[in-house]
Amino acid sequence: MYCILKSVKKRMNERKVRMIRRLPVLVLTGFLVFSFSWAVMADQGSNFADIQGHWGEQVILDIASRGLMQGIGNNEVGQRLFAPEMLVDRAQTASVLVAVFTLDYGSKRFIKQPLPNSYYQDVDNQAWYANAAMLCAINEIFPASDHFNPEQPISRLEMAQAIQRCFYAKGIEITMNKSMPVFNDVSALSTTELNSIAFVNNTGIMQGDDQKFRPADSLNRAELAQILENCLNILQSQSVIGENYDGKEYTTSPGQTFTLALPSNPTTGSQWTLSDNYDHGVISLSNSYYKSPPQSDPPIVGQGGTEYWVFKALQAGTIELKLTYGQPWAPTPPFKTFTVKITVSADTAPAAL
Repeated sequence: MYCILKSVKKRMNERKVRMIRRLPVLVLTGFLVFSFSWAVMADQGSNFADIQGHWGEQVILDIASRGLMQGIGNNEVGQRLFAPEMLVDRAQTASVLVAVFTLDYGSKRFIKQPLPNSYYQDVDNQAWYANAAMLCAINEIFPASDHFNPEQPISRLEMAQAIQRCFYAKGIEITMNKSMPVFNDVSALSTTELNSIAFVNNTGIMQGDDQKFRPADSLNRAELAQILENCLNILQSQSVIGENYDGKEYTTSPGQTFTLALPSNPTTGSQWTLSDNYDHGVISLSNSYYKSPPQSDPPIVGQGGTEYWVFKALQAGTIELKLTYGQPWAPTPPFKTFTVKITVSADTAPAAL
């Protein structure tokens, strides 16, 4: 009996080896992983055969371990490939931006469930990237158009603009040097495009070389991995409370700062009013301001922006921030309200957003 089992096992192993040898080189089997099996994904990203010695080796492994990018398949001997020099298209870009920035419907409300092909004529509702394309449209990440062109390579300028809009969509204000970088290949760009380049350059997300930004050049997968890593580093250093915190609790520690960001449209005569009825010994208001969205092309008349309140936690305690949105001069009730409980604890690290 033992001999029979040993013979069967040997034939199964031989068959497995023959199957592996017959595997074709896969051109493209997938780009993104939206799975909660992070340990499995980390293991999958640890053995790409084509990144050893590549300048982006470490960042590629890190992004793969986070589940944001995966390999393109295996070669003829079963080794996993990442293809660091392969160009990135718009479908792939939309998917990773939605994942990194956790883009959602934001403050927009819909009578019925929106569909991807309601925004783009060339997007199949069942396509793997369809939901990401729709969320990018809802958040105005790409310029308004009836066509998404999912297979079109993404340029460095397009990526710079998309990233700036992602930060705006999430209400994240970055403290940075606002001077215009000196590049000798951007003179033909519009002011809006130059502002996007300044944003990604001055935040360290995307930078040029030899005084060139190369705005028209297409991004490859290694460059995308580095850009995602840079965005994640910034996001992890920010503490921003958005509309999704309405009725919830935010925990921080003494000495930390956090920002409350709520959508607002002054063109309608409405604005947010912060109630002063909270313990100023627990937190203090450092600054408040309004910011318009990045200029669209063509400009959108009456487009709203975001109101910001920057607070600093002073000492342990719990307070509740209350805000109302409406026309202060009108006798009518506010259109909406926002409340969030703020807990300052010396024993608790700031909540991860």
